[in-house]
Amino acid sequence: MSQITITITKSHGYKVNGVKYPSVTQLIKRAGLDPNAKFYNPEDAKRGVAVHKLTEKYDLHLPIDKDVANLYSGYFKAYRTFIKMCAPIWDIDGIEQSFFNAKYKYCGTRDRVGSIMWAGKRCRAVVDIKTGCKAYWHGIQIAGYTLDERYCRERFSLYLNKNGRYQLERYTDDGEYNVFLSILPGGK
Repeated sequence: MSQITITITKSHGYKVNGVKYPSVTQLIKRAGLDPNAKFYNPEDAKRGVAVHKLTEKYDLHLPIDKDVANLYSGYFKAYRTFIKMCAPIWDIDGIEQSFFNAKYKYCGTRDRVGSIMWAGKRCRAVVDIKTGCKAYWHGIQIAGYTLDERYCRERFSLYLNKNGRYQLERYTDDGEYNVFLSILPGGK
């Protein structure tokens, strides 16, 4: 497997063996599928990064910054409620899992990979954590995250809200894979 080096840049650049590849998010933005990209809000981005880090530390049983937990207490409560209700079992490398799709030449980071309880049974899943509003392109985004595991993982976005509640959105439209494939360089 190729070693993935994530370049710490504003654009979430990825390099594999020294070669730069686009990310799922960059591909979606370049294709114009995220109409909110031009309305970038630093506060929303800061919140998203902080909540992702908070939930990552929680899942890894690492010390949590109490100030950050208090600042984003509603989102954190929503995540803990999701944990209680859906009983996830994350894969050993399934927390903030960077990947390289060698066939289509792009990279990304899956927020969570493992299994969750859904509709009364345990299912294998890829879960993308969101702290903002639902958007139509989220299904396309997670299709890009799961293209290599298309037929063996359910796809979900987990929307955490500041009021302490969450929504789990399941994606089942295979057309989202076709849309993602169409935005790849060369339009696979």
